[in-house]
Amino acid sequence: MDAALERAVSFGRETFRPSALLLSGGMDSNLLNTYLEPDYPKFHLALEQDAEPMLPQRNLQRVPLRQTDFMAVLRRAVANFGSATRMSSLVMYQQLADAIGDAGYHCVLLGEGADELFWGYPRHVALWRQGAAPAPREFCRAWFGDYAAKAELLAPDVGRALVARIDALGDSALQGGSEAAIDGFDRRYSLEPLLRRADHLLMSRTIEARTPYLHAGVPALAGAAPRIVDGLAKAPLSALLQRRLPAWRYQPKRHFRLPFSHWPQVVEAMRRYLSAHGESLRQLGLVNLTPETLTTIDAAQLFTLTTLSFWQQEYEVAL
Repeated sequence: MDAALERAVSFGRETFRPSALLLSGGMDSNLLNTYLEPDYPKFHLALEQDAEPMLPQRNLQRVPLRQTDFMAVLRRAVANFGSATRMSSLVMYQQLADAIGDAGYHCVLLGEGADELFWGYPRHVALWRQGAAPAPREFCRAWFGDYAAKAELLAPDVGRALVARIDALGDSALQGGSEAAIDGFDRRYSLEPLLRRADHLLMSRTIEARTPYLHAGVPALAGAAPRIVDGLAKAPLSALLQRRLPAWRYQPKRHFRLPFSHWPQVVEAMRRYLSAHGESLRQLGLVNLTPETLTTIDAAQLFTLTTLSFWQQEYEVAL
């Protein structure tokens, strides 16, 4: 694994244009950083009221993202992504892309793929602890959340059909066993959207994304050893990082997403916006998105609906 990652990082940084690393406080990008010289340029997103613990770094540029930036950056991000989404990291990537582009870089190394290949998300640990194969709906909820409840915004017949279709996807995937089902769902419903997000938003500033974890034979090694050991996710990567960076201390997975619980100003801004634009979403098919509903739905769903409204406006969508 060590040699494969070293090759992957070496391949990824080969370019005649200025390149950098996207560095968070998490395991994946910090492991990539151990294969780079200390002065290699790095960018880190600094969220207002949600500082992430970081080891001391040289040549690190912190990119601030504040609550007051949110709506304008989100509208730009939806236009570049070309779709509605529930990934709040869309805003974070747009802010990073703009800062990296303004600084004159045209190539960045990313940690994408590590969580899917090496089972780094809480859902992986939960399914691992469960042991026996879950029911299809329970399995699908690990990726899509409570989709049956969300479908209640649709007309009853449409909502039932959508839920049945997702249930069938889970049932079909589980026919091949839990591990194969997890890997298949991760590739299709986690990794693919994340890569598309990175590609669209970075390329909006002519920045090429390089993903070392997906090259140089690393994916083939992912399942060669237990991915979860004693309840700890990404065990092979954790052990390798401990050897290469003794100062590193294992910490639970921190999702790359907006901290809505710390951003009440943003939550209220989305609620106000949707209250003013709810009728257009009802015309799209969300027939049960009433003013009363908008006062109770959570921040994650508010975000998804806001991106849907922005997408509708940007592309004049009529479904």
